[in-house]
Parts: sequence; C-alpha cells; structure tokens
Amino acid sequence: MVEEQTNSNNDNKNTNTDTNNEIEWKESSHLCGSRGAGFSLAVKECGDIDGEPWLLLHGFLDNAATWDVLVPKLPLENKRIVCVDFAGHGLSSHAPNGAYHLVDYVLDIACLITKLGWKKYNVLGHSMGCAVAVCLAGSFSEQVEKLILIEGFGPWPIPTSQIPKRLAESIQADLKRLTNSTQPRLFESINDAATRRSEGNFINELPVNAAKILCSRALKQVSGGYVWRSDPGLLIPSRTTFHPEQTVAYASQITAKTLIILTKDGIFKRLLSVLRGLNPFGIIGRILVRLLIIYTRIRMILSSKKDFWEIRYYGIQAVHNFSQQLRVVKNLKYLMLKSGGHHPQLTVPDEVAVHVKEWM
Repeated sequence: MVEEQTNSNNDNKNTNTDTNNEIEWKESSHLCGSRGAGFSLAVKECGDIDGEPWLLLHGFLDNAATWDVLVPKLPLENKRIVCVDFAGHGLSSHAPNGAYHLVDYVLDIACLITKLGWKKYNVLGHSMGCAVAVCLAGSFSEQVEKLILIEGFGPWPIPTSQIPKRLAESIQADLKRLTNSTQPRLFESINDAATRRSEGNFINELPVNAAKILCSRALKQVSGGYVWRSDPGLLIPSRTTFHPEQTVAYASQITAKTLIILTKDGIFKRLLSVLRGLNPFGIIGRILVRLLIIYTRIRMILSSKKDFWEIRYYGIQAVHNFSQQLRVVKNLKYLMLKSGGHHPQLTVPDEVAVHVKEWM
C-alpha cells in the first residue's frame, strides 16, 4: 500500500470545466426489473462498444454528468465508458415506493450489468458511487478487475447503538413525506439552480460552474422556470444500515486492483485540520485518530453539549473504520491531492486524469 502521494506543484484552485465537445455521447435507457415493471436506468456512454467495460457511478444527488469533464481527458481507445444515473437521480426512473437504500442501488447496477452482458468489468466511482462499487467488488470479486474510488470508499458505517435512532428518523421523515404534499422549488434560471446546488453541497462548497454541469442533467423545465428532476425521497435517511464490521468484511473480499483518490479539502478536511495535515491513515495518524476517539468520547459523556460532541465522536469513528477498510484490501494504492474539494473530477480534472490514466 502506498500511504500517501500528493499531486504535483499545483495549488491553483481555479476550476477547469472544459467539457470538450469532441466526445460523442450516446444516451440510452435500460429496463431493469429490480424495482418493478417499467423501472429503467438512464445511461450515457462513449468509446468502443466492444472495448474494455468501464462503469462510472456518481455521488449522492449528482448524476452521470459528473463525469463530463474528466472522461474526455482519459484514453478511450478500446474502452467502453458507461455512466449511469442512479435510481431517483438524473434521467433514471424514481423508485415506486420512494425508498432508496444502498443495497437497492447495488441490485439496480447488477441488473444493468446483466443487461449489458458483461462478465468482467471495471468501476470508477465517486462518493456514494464508491460505496456501491465496494459492495459490488466485495460481493462479486470475480467480476470486478479494476476499481477507482474518488472521495469515498465503502458504505458509511453506523454504530450499533445508533441504529434504533436512525430507523426512527427514517420512518418519521417518510411519514412526513407521505402526509405533507409540497410543491417542488421553482428556479427562474439554470444559473439560480446552480447557485443553490453550489451552496447546498453536502461536503464543502461546490464551485458554481461545476454545479452548472450537474444541473445540465438535474433539472426539468416547467412553466415559469426549472425544478429538480431528483426524487425528494432521496433525502429520507436510509433504513438500511451497515455496522463497521460489515464494511470491513466487504473490503476484505475485494481482489480488484484498487486506487483511491482523496483530497485534503474533501471529506476529511476537518480531521486533517485537527491533525495539522498529518496523514490519518499512516501509523502515527492512526494512533492520533484513536486518541481523538477517546478524547471525544469523554467530552461527549461529560459535556453539556452532548449532541455537539456526539457528532464529532461518530465522525472520527467513521474515519477509523475507513482506515480499517483500507488495511484489508489486498491490492491497494491511495493518494491525497492538495486540493479539489469533494468533486475533484469536476474541479481539478487534469490532476485526477493523470492518476486515472495510469490505472486504466
């Protein structure tokens, strides 16, 4: 395992979003029986239809357009690139029951792969797409040959003690959705929607020009403006949870050649600031993370601000779990880019492409 690599002397945070119109994308829709009759997954693809299969999986509340900037910078000769919209995202069907659980996404993708007739394939995932990819690669290790994960890894673990609380939150949110009929938010322009998407990014702020790329596939034009295509049910907490030991079990079964790309201002930005930039997955970093777990646990017990410290405690526990997952993958390399936020494939695509090319 390579503990850490940094991207070359480029600290420029300007976003390069040249989508290169020379790529010829083909749009299609595939009926999948995974969620009932009529359910379909939308895909956009390019490259050689008989080439080496690459499945590209986007993050939560994103869509297949998240790859529009990166793909043109990759070697496409003898490659078939298939970018999927997950259920409830982009141009894909919404779940009939409004439920979106990680294991259901895995089933959807398994159905799509069967439709495509792939026996062996490779996966490039971002954020939530990484979690789906890890479940696929851990469950069907004989099928997945190469795995590239950007700003993510396996399913986000939920401590056993928190599972009842998560179930209650999910059911309450679902009941509220079923009893309260709300109109979708209307945006006057694509720029307005992109600004909102930028400000509302779950992990750090997304540059507006990058958000605009996602909006190209995320919006539906209606009378008076635009509304989101995505299903509001996506915001309901999942009732499917993963214990930390389960996430490690999936990782331990991966045989694919695996590359993980993280950024210093991405999902681990807050922790890295606490560790003064020290690699949290190296020997010293892992020790410090364990000490932070003990410290935040004590503060959570003794402090009057229990909720404040509880969030931090479980967040650091998740980082520890991430480290455990990395340690059990048999053929793994990971690297840490200096910048790029949570969407480096959109914000620093040239940097990401350099490393992805080597793995492809």
